[in-house]
Amino acid sequence: EQEMNKWIVFLLNFFAFPALWAQLNWTQLNPPPNFAERADPVIFQINDKAYVGLGNGNTIQHLKDFWEYDIPSNSWTQLDSVNFDGIEEGVFFTLNGKGYCGTGLSNFNNMYEFDPANLQWAQKNDFPGQTREMAVALVIDGVAYFGLGWNGNSMLDDWWEYDQTSDAWTQKNNFPGECKYAPIGFGMGNTGYIGFGSGMSACSKEFWQYQPSSDAWVQKNDFPGSPVVFSVPFVIQNYAYAGTGGCFTMQTNDFWRYDASSDTWQMLNALPATLRQGASGFSYGMKAYLLGGVNTASATFLNDFWTFEDPTLGFSNPILKAKTPIKLFPNPASHFLEVDLTEMEANGNWRGEICDVFGKKVNAFSLAPASQTAVSVADLPTGLYFMSVYQDQTLVHTEKLTIQR
Repeated sequence: EQEMNKWIVFLLNFFAFPALWAQLNWTQLNPPPNFAERADPVIFQINDKAYVGLGNGNTIQHLKDFWEYDIPSNSWTQLDSVNFDGIEEGVFFTLNGKGYCGTGLSNFNNMYEFDPANLQWAQKNDFPGQTREMAVALVIDGVAYFGLGWNGNSMLDDWWEYDQTSDAWTQKNNFPGECKYAPIGFGMGNTGYIGFGSGMSACSKEFWQYQPSSDAWVQKNDFPGSPVVFSVPFVIQNYAYAGTGGCFTMQTNDFWRYDASSDTWQMLNALPATLRQGASGFSYGMKAYLLGGVNTASATFLNDFWTFEDPTLGFSNPILKAKTPIKLFPNPASHFLEVDLTEMEANGNWRGEICDVFGKKVNAFSLAPASQTAVSVADLPTGLYFMSVYQDQTLVHTEKLTIQR
């Protein structure tokens, strides 16, 4: 009986306090065969593939090789090398099924688009602002944003929106913070975040939120860890992760998780590999992937490839939330699902997401506040899913959804 009680106490703590025992599960994978060591590789994650290459190498400064990584099968295929002068300390982002990269030391204001449908590159209109390196780019609700960085003489604080359809740039309100040089940036929900990085004299702990609907910047709580530049961010479900980086002679492989709903950071276990900065990464489903970087203390460029899972996501972001007046019906659904918000408040922006059992988002849509919305699920294969409802950035409801025909 005493042993049984110990197990009961353990299980209660296991489910009630996941933050106390959470550790990332790191696994080393094989990089592409004969893949040159490099910092700042370009990565586009599109559907079930990642497209990887370019960057700054040890013996070749502007690498031009390019690879396709099939994520489910963990296999690599070499593609044609790019026909431009690589990318060094530039930016890259994935936007509506295409990859974009440009700016930096080698490309000035050039921008390039990669189309995975035909594996072809196309040069786009030049970025119209100042030439720069070590800037930041992120995507919010299918729109790209870009700015900050260093022009060779001073820090930059301008901020731009890119329209994919018209291939045009529009300047937005300047960034008001100090972390302008090699910061991290990511989009999550309907907002974006920028942090870490450096000002003119010191690395920064500042962390900022960008709200595109009002073109406004909001300062969040400072990052509690060591300030760094050239860190790498990931987003999985409703959490952001950031790790590695350096500041002057200091380097770290520490990893942290950010909860936007509480504006708090939690330290996790570090990448179990060579200290580095200038790695790149992507997330897919419930996993994040990290590649390359450079150990500046020894001037060692790296090509190792890692993935991690956060085992707490099933509990810290539970499958079954507390009961709300939100109703989903019919469930099981066949071709349409009704999302009933008639008993919820009318203010805010409401949206829904459907994820498969691996955490991969398979459908996203707007919801009418204080009303009922019909959502087509006809394209989803039969099986188990999870339907989540958000008010602005806050997750308010998650429920199992079965597609059955």
